[in-house]
Amino acid sequence: MANVKRGIGDIQNEAIQKMSERFAVTWLGTSNPGKRFDENPSFDVYEFSADKKLDGKDRDYLWGSDSSIIEQASTVKALHDSLARRFGFNIKFEEFWSFWEAGFKGFERKSKVAGLRTNYPENDIKEGDSIVSPAWRKDRDTRPVYIEWTPKGKTDFPLRIIEYFPDKSNESVSKLFIGTDWTIIRDIIQYEYEGGLGVVEVGEEGEAEVKALPERKGRVNQPYIQLFFYQDSKEVEKNFQPLRAQLTIFLHGLTDNPQRTSARNRLITKTDINQFLNKIKAEFLPGNTPYSYRKGKKLISYYNSDQGYKFQTNFTTKTEAISLYKKMVSVQGDILDLTRLFVSTNEAEEQAYPSQLQTVNFLGQTEKLIAKRRTGTMRFHKATITFPSYGKTHILLKNILGAWIPGESLKSIT
Repeated sequence: MANVKRGIGDIQNEAIQKMSERFAVTWLGTSNPGKRFDENPSFDVYEFSADKKLDGKDRDYLWGSDSSIIEQASTVKALHDSLARRFGFNIKFEEFWSFWEAGFKGFERKSKVAGLRTNYPENDIKEGDSIVSPAWRKDRDTRPVYIEWTPKGKTDFPLRIIEYFPDKSNESVSKLFIGTDWTIIRDIIQYEYEGGLGVVEVGEEGEAEVKALPERKGRVNQPYIQLFFYQDSKEVEKNFQPLRAQLTIFLHGLTDNPQRTSARNRLITKTDINQFLNKIKAEFLPGNTPYSYRKGKKLISYYNSDQGYKFQTNFTTKTEAISLYKKMVSVQGDILDLTRLFVSTNEAEEQAYPSQLQTVNFLGQTEKLIAKRRTGTMRFHKATITFPSYGKTHILLKNILGAWIPGESLKSIT
C-alpha cells in the first residue's frame, strides 16, 4: 500500500498492509496537523476493492478513523465473499469460458451410481474398437465462440455485451447477452439447455404428452422435423404408460427467418414442406402401413453434426437401428454414414435390464417395478415440423383412429 500511515500500532499496520497487498487498498489521507477534522491524520479516506480480480480498476471508498477503516474493510470483504459463494459471482467470464469452450477438460465425471456415466465425456468412450460416445466438444470447428462489444471513445457503459455463437461453423446464428460476468454465464447455460426436461402439453386427442425440445437450442432459426413412435397398445402392461420415442431432424441449409438468410441457409418454402411430407409418407407409411421397429436393450446412436443429426434410442438389433436411421436421414436426401453409428451394450444385459417385471410388497400391496429399458413394438404415430423463430409447431401427419391425416394448422401454409 502506498503511503501507509505509521504509529497506529503494529497490529493495525499489519492489517492495512495485508489489505493493500490482497485487496488493492490505497491510502488517501494526510499526516499534516492543523487541518479540519476530516483532514486530520485520524480521519482518512481509502480506495477499496473487495476483489481486485473482479473489480479491475474500479474502486469504492472507505472513510473514517484508522480502526474504523479496518472494521469496514473486513466487514465488506466478509459479506462479499459470503455472497459470492452463494450466488456464484466470484468468477470472471474469461475464466468460465476457458473451461466451457473446451468442454471442461480435466474435470472428473465419476458417478456414485453403478452403471451411470456422463453424456458429456472428456474423452471418447469405447467398447472394443467402437466409439459409443464421442468426447464432448471434440470437434474444434463446432465449438462455441464469442465477440465482445466494447464502447467507443469515452463512452461509459457499466455492463458487458457478449455476442455468443453456439456453433463456430454456423456464423449466421448468434445471441446477444448483456449484463455482469455471472449473469451472462448464467444466461448462456440457460440458453443452451433450457427446455431439456420437456414441456407437458395436452395433445390433440386430449392426452398429456411431454414435448421435449431439441438438445441444441443454438439453432434458433433452423426449422426441424420430429417423428414420434408409440408402443402398440396391446403390448402395454396394465397400469403402465406406453413406450414412446421421438427423433429430431434439423433441416440443414434452411432457415425460417427471412432476415437470417445467407449463402448457407435459404428460406424454407411450401414446396420444401410438401417434399418432406411426401418423403415421410414414402419411408414411414408405405402402403398406408405405419413403419415399426422393436425397442430393446441396446442403446444405438448416430452423430453427424455436419448434417445436424443426433439420434439415440434403444433397439433389439443393430440391423433395426440402421434401417430406422437410414429412413430418418433420407427425409433430407442424405445417406447414412456407418462410421458415425455407435453401439452401447451391457455384458450382463438380462441381469442389468431384466425382461420379467419384478414384484415387491409396497404399502401392503403387490406392485410391479418399472423395468429399465423396457422392450416393445414401436410404431410410427405422427410427424411435426417446428419453426423456432415463431414458436410454432405444425402436425405434418398423424394417425387418428386409424386414419392418416395432415394437421389442420398445416393446411394454411401448404
